[in-house]
Amino acid sequence: YQDGDDIEDVNERFAAAVECVHTYSLIHDDLPCMDDDLIRRGRPSNHAVFGEAEALLAGDSLLTLAFGIIGRTECDGKTVAGAVDVLSRLAGSDGMAGGQSADLAFSSPTDVPYADFLAMNEMKTGCLIRAACILGTLAAGHGKGSREYEIADEFGRAVGLSFQIEDDLIDEGGDGLSFLDYMSREDAVRLIDELTEKAKSVLPPDAALLREFADGLTRRKL
Repeated sequence: YQDGDDIEDVNERFAAAVECVHTYSLIHDDLPCMDDDLIRRGRPSNHAVFGEAEALLAGDSLLTLAFGIIGRTECDGKTVAGAVDVLSRLAGSDGMAGGQSADLAFSSPTDVPYADFLAMNEMKTGCLIRAACILGTLAAGHGKGSREYEIADEFGRAVGLSFQIEDDLIDEGGDGLSFLDYMSREDAVRLIDELTEKAKSVLPPDAALLREFADGLTRRKL
């Protein structure tokens, strides 16, 4: 997606907005003041190529663009306002950014109760997954308070947390706290299975694609 592209489908525009937020978060996460990572997906990270200032501005621009994409979506104002509310809340201090802030503050498992660690993981990438699920529901015309909206939120919560746990298993031995500081690998896999089943249990009978998605998302490299 490039600013100015003609995207007619509401769902596609909302998806593009989520991906803008996702990409901005990866650029900022790699910065020296955050995770200090020079490699992203096997290639040099943004700041390693263009410098810290350009990486910071690239992330800022993508975050701003996300809400411009939503704002220019041709649908009713209530849907646009709902989408802005969901994405800003779940990407901001009450969601992804707040989770990352808590993550930076945590130093060792002896300092962090499991309940606080769990809450932090529910806020990080999991909140962005929740946002994607809910925005898809809004794009389909099901607003806040509808059963479809609630199902999307419940599904996103469960899948989002299972995704975070699996990330810890994939990155076993990496820096920072992980679920493996609180439980065995076997218990972590069991928790992933429980959350995946919980996600699938809230779906209606005709949601086979989402069940397949939940299974595939939490079995990436295990």
